[in-house]
Amino acid sequence: MNVILKILNVLIEPFGAEDVEIIHGSLSPIQGWYFPDFGRAEKRSTIRITYRAESGCVFGYKIKRDYETDEINETDEKFPDVGRAKISR
Repeated sequence: MNVILKILNVLIEPFGAEDVEIIHGSLSPIQGWYFPDFGRAEKRSTIRITYRAESGCVFGYKIKRDYETDEINETDEKFPDVGRAKISR
């Protein structure tokens, strides 16, 4: 069976952030894991955005489609990730 997947890529734009980090399979602290079944752990990327906001401070993030890097893939396997993200600083 041939499966055609449309990969949706997004651009994440934090504003007012102190730090942005991509964590992949960390044990201390435990972050960046996916558990598809009981007792089975798979490393996955997790985005951690650190804010130190005071009253009245504007902060957050925008997520928008990154049309430049969208793609179509043909595969016979399951795709573990349905999309990708780029961080804009």
